[in-house]
Amino acid sequence: KQTAENSSSRPELQFSCSSAAKIDASDEKYNVVLDKGTLDSLLPSACNNMVEDVEKMFAEICRVLTIGGRYIILTLAQNQVLSTYMSFFLKRKNFIIRVEKNIDTNYKFPLPVFLFIATKLRVSLPSPYMELILSTEKKSVKFTDPVNLISAVNAEQEFSRFRHLCSKKLDEEVSIILHGDNEKPRYRIAVHDDPEVTVLSSFAVFIVPVGRDHDWFFATEKGRSSLRKQCCKDRLAVVTLFRDQKYENMEQVKDELGPYRKSVVEFLSLGKIDVKETRATGDSDVNGPWAVEDVRIQNSLYRRLVFLSAQNLVQSEVKLIRNRKGREIVDLHTLTSEYHEAMLAALPFMLPPCEKLSHSTKSRLLVLGLGGGVLPSFLHLKFPSMFVVAVELDQKIAEIATHWFSFNSDSHLTVVIKDALTYVEELVQQKNQSLLFDAIFVDVAGSTQKDGLSCPLPSFVTEEALKKMYAALHERGVLALNLVTRNDDIAEQIKDRILSIFSYYYSYCTEEDINQVLICPKVRKGLFEARRACENYKKEKGTLRNLFANISELKFYEKRAN
Repeated sequence: KQTAENSSSRPELQFSCSSAAKIDASDEKYNVVLDKGTLDSLLPSACNNMVEDVEKMFAEICRVLTIGGRYIILTLAQNQVLSTYMSFFLKRKNFIIRVEKNIDTNYKFPLPVFLFIATKLRVSLPSPYMELILSTEKKSVKFTDPVNLISAVNAEQEFSRFRHLCSKKLDEEVSIILHGDNEKPRYRIAVHDDPEVTVLSSFAVFIVPVGRDHDWFFATEKGRSSLRKQCCKDRLAVVTLFRDQKYENMEQVKDELGPYRKSVVEFLSLGKIDVKETRATGDSDVNGPWAVEDVRIQNSLYRRLVFLSAQNLVQSEVKLIRNRKGREIVDLHTLTSEYHEAMLAALPFMLPPCEKLSHSTKSRLLVLGLGGGVLPSFLHLKFPSMFVVAVELDQKIAEIATHWFSFNSDSHLTVVIKDALTYVEELVQQKNQSLLFDAIFVDVAGSTQKDGLSCPLPSFVTEEALKKMYAALHERGVLALNLVTRNDDIAEQIKDRILSIFSYYYSYCTEEDINQVLICPKVRKGLFEARRACENYKKEKGTLRNLFANISELKFYEKRAN
């Protein structure tokens, strides 16, 4: 019926019934070939048995398409479709490929629709020519490698799914990384909703300045939840910038984020887009690229050693103060990390009964992992009668500690450049009681994270390694270990391993991070006795003033009876 109606009103319109793999038409007959879903139906997800038929269809379309003609496909551009299409037309070499995202504000469907446009040329191209257009507001992006184009399309699909997810109230935080034109990560967006409201009525974007990305407020989910409450918004999108990218100013960042904040009406930040001053950069054979940065937070200045290859892991942090001459110097009297303060709680557990911790306490302390030398320097300064040994694998890190963090060794503070576990093993093999330690502090974080464990390195929490450290301790010795992981199963496995060797431990969980400090004494000592050993520091100024309170916060765990 429709054909009959069209024949009178549109006599030039022709209907032809034939297979797409064998079109009943002469060569170069058509200027445009339009596919409104055939390709997607022929190549559903993870289907390989139709590729040959699809390539026959492509070849036939190439035959009937005139020079300068366009083959236009409407598609969801799933991986099987995208790879088959690219593989075929790039081999032909006489096609320009353009991928264009359909502009649609309907977020109810999680996948975007793309147009694949292949333009037929008279001559072959010396190299592939592809371009991607994501919006009318942006310039097309040129590609010569199909892998990069496919990655860009996949990234846009990922963002579309993210946007679809955010079209409803979120039960938990969701995040995504947006890439720049150079294909490198440029923005990380984490969206957090108020769990108490049913309808979202207030929104904001909070832009985190470069140099503050590792602060608890911005780097942890709990911190971002607290930030949302302080901003008094039902939904807060926290945007983190990447330090290897260039940002001209806050306005540029807002403009770039504009298309991604459909419902957001307000931008928030801390002021400047970059609050760090990079003092030094370099590359270590062990830990990869690093940077020493000075960061101003409110009215205080901090110096940080950052491992750039580990999602900007802050390895060490110290506070900078001005001396009498007005020069900025490292404040070695203050520990800025809560977990470092918590590790000090190990000290009273190594003391004999009734002995109190004091300035003149004589002990041997081993610190595995130097970093900026913050913890060894503090221990040496506050307890000058103790003998402190820091073991560090990376010679470059030791040089950084000396040059940028005021670390100075002497007769009571020494550095050994060696693999820490090898050092412990060799110590145990000597079977010399005078070389054993009263406390071992394990704070070894590498430039990479393995098996969901950020700190310490997995090799330090094997049964064999823990037994060696146990053997390297005096009879009343204690192990203090900084444990950082978001995987509860891994944490429990490590704790069970510790209990199989030490039989019990105390745990301190920091309020503003995922750090857990485990205090593992060889000989049982109660919290009452440990607090009494620290009474000298109840009225102490600065970091040591918290020692008594931190011991009170310790939780006791012991080996379960079989």
